[in-house]
Amino acid sequence: MFGGTFDPVHQGHLQLAQQAISEINLCQLVFVPAAQPPHKSGNITPIKHRIAMLELLCQESENLVCSGIEKILPKPSYTVDTLRELVKLYPGNIDLYFIIGVDAFLDLMTWKSYLTILSMVQIVVSPRIGYADHFLHSFLNKIGYNLKDDRWQAEDHKKDIIVLSKPPQAVCSSSVRKVIENGGTTATMLHPAVADYIHENSLYKL
Repeated sequence: MFGGTFDPVHQGHLQLAQQAISEINLCQLVFVPAAQPPHKSGNITPIKHRIAMLELLCQESENLVCSGIEKILPKPSYTVDTLRELVKLYPGNIDLYFIIGVDAFLDLMTWKSYLTILSMVQIVVSPRIGYADHFLHSFLNKIGYNLKDDRWQAEDHKKDIIVLSKPPQAVCSSSVRKVIENGGTTATMLHPAVADYIHENSLYKL
């Protein structure tokens, strides 16, 4: 499960997804666009457009799917509530993982019921250029984790945490939006189908 605003979904998101599938041997990765994330302010593109762009991206691989579950959940969209609903959809013998970028992960203690999240699913942390490993390792120690057999493990009921081996392409959705606003090219930032959808629907224009 890979949550985020995805406004818009870009090549960095796709690379992170593919990296997680490869390293953890996932059979399926579910993009979960946030309807109204509590940690973000300002205007957010309607979720119908963000879902449509994700569905186009998911045609890239049979391992990728998109869930619009947050459309029907109460607002704002708290991760713990979304995960509770998603967990109900899968049998108990399925290993569930939640993928998150290191920048968001380092703010985990500010999230609603973060300890519950740590006990529900295994977290997969994606590194990012500019974030030193020792900051991440210190934070993992702070929340009760120690490295053992290539996974970060805790003594209590919290699930394991996995740190991926390399960061995705250094691009963010805000920079993509700015390039589009300024009439620049997004050829290296966006999947062609997503770029076409943005153009056809006049998204991110001033």
